Amino acid sequence: MPSLANAVLLLTLAVSIPPQSSAVPTRVTIQANGQWTTEVSGEETVRDCATFRPTERQVRDYFAAAIPVDTRAYNHDLSMSRCHARGSARFGNRPAGAWRYSPMGSVAISTA
Repeated sequence: MPSLANAVLLLTLAVSIPPQSSAVPTRVTIQANGQWTTEVSGEETVRDCATFRPTERQVRDYFAAAIPVDTRAYNHDLSMSRCHARGSARFGNRPAGAWRYSPMGSVAISTA
């Protein structure tokens, strides 16, 4: 039986990456921090989101601990936030992908 810490990890750390990719990026670039969106519902304000400012190291560490999930789990089982940071990441010799990271603990990565 998984511990509570593992159960929380499965629910709060989510990365959608190609299956053959390593989840630890070799390079991370932050393009925008403290962003707010209307794409999801939530009670966070623009002012609330301005304080969400992860560093490149925090984003790399997040990827290292994250567990890949399928699209259904990402869209239906995880808590979403209006706040996010976004940037790009390179995974080994693969082309860089764009990521969007939320303080609720979910990341979506799109690759070419």
